[in-house]
Amino acid sequence: MYEDIVNFSGDGSRPFQILMAGISYCDGSYEIVRPNSPIYCFEYIMDGFGYVTQDQESFVAEKGDVYILSAGRDHHYYSDSAQPWTKVWFNIYGEFIGKTLESYQLQHTPHIMDCPVSELFFRFLDTVRSARPRDVITDECTHIFLSIVQAIARRMSQNMPADSIARRLKREIDELDGYHVTLDELSKRLFCSKSHAIRVFREEYRITPYQYLMQKKLADAEALLKNTNLPVSKIAEKLAFCDNHYFSSFFKEHTGVTPIAYRKAR
Repeated sequence: MYEDIVNFSGDGSRPFQILMAGISYCDGSYEIVRPNSPIYCFEYIMDGFGYVTQDQESFVAEKGDVYILSAGRDHHYYSDSAQPWTKVWFNIYGEFIGKTLESYQLQHTPHIMDCPVSELFFRFLDTVRSARPRDVITDECTHIFLSIVQAIARRMSQNMPADSIARRLKREIDELDGYHVTLDELSKRLFCSKSHAIRVFREEYRITPYQYLMQKKLADAEALLKNTNLPVSKIAEKLAFCDNHYFSSFFKEHTGVTPIAYRKAR
């Protein structure tokens, strides 16, 4: 077995830190066991295949695949002896990594099959190898890491069934803390077009995402009118209506009474 490894030790003050990166030309003896790992491990398989277990989840990773092993988990992976791995990889740590994976809903996705990101992995490795200041290297690798995560998320979306996209969009709407977000922004989070998001949502729920969002706004408006003393104008602002008049008209159209009348009646 031969490994071309670059060790890189940051200062520990940044939310994104690089530990090492390299290329592994494996043989039948290659095996890594890392209990309760303190690091994240990102690997792209250039050739061959092998076996990966993270906690209790196991899979086979082969040419063209990416696997992501998360910090705080048990890592165990080894190469097949007949067709051993050749792979490019990097080990990183810091709070930025977990939060980024969570933002792109990849925190529970250790294995991505047939993912065309080899160029980005090699760019990361070449950057770590470069003879530049450590903070410059770290900044550039942070951007490359984000590009890798975005590319993986796009790949996952391409392989995602229509009903899964619809359910994820519904969950995005259900979990909104505020309403100052557009359907364009929600669609981008799922790496699909707005028109595709509308189509699959309507097919799944027999309603458009906009109609579903407005139903949620109405339910929240009723709850705020019943359970708080917020002025109607503040409720309209909180629910991202363009003005108080439009909110009152919308509310009356769907309930038969104005917001003030609704509050007085309750």
